Amino acid sequence: DSYLNEVKKVKINGVVFYIKKIDAMDHLAGLNVLHKIFAVYSKDKAAVLQDSEANLKKIKDYCRDIILAGVVSPKLSAKDDGTGFYVEKLFIDFTFAQAIAKSILDITYKKKLKIQSS
Repeated sequence: DSYLNEVKKVKINGVVFYIKKIDAMDHLAGLNVLHKIFAVYSKDKAAVLQDSEANLKKIKDYCRDIILAGVVSPKLSAKDDGTGFYVEKLFIDFTFAQAIAKSILDITYKKKLKIQSS
């Protein structure tokens, strides 16, 4: 039970989050957390530069879904009028939001993700 329901405390930029693994049920709930990472980060540099705004939105949406699925506390909300902190406000500091998503992926896959730059 402790392995399957593991919750980890992480501190990012002084803010404490309790995070958990993401799983297939999160994906079935409408979150694209199982989306292949390489599909988000296109390798075709010309296409990336040409459509960088759309790619940035894809990355942001992917991170948002991971955060919604993986953060146990503080309570987050997908809607501005929902109960909990509106998740979109985390993206005021995009690097902060990415760090939260990375921590969730680290606990999910039990390893550090290596993103290679070309």
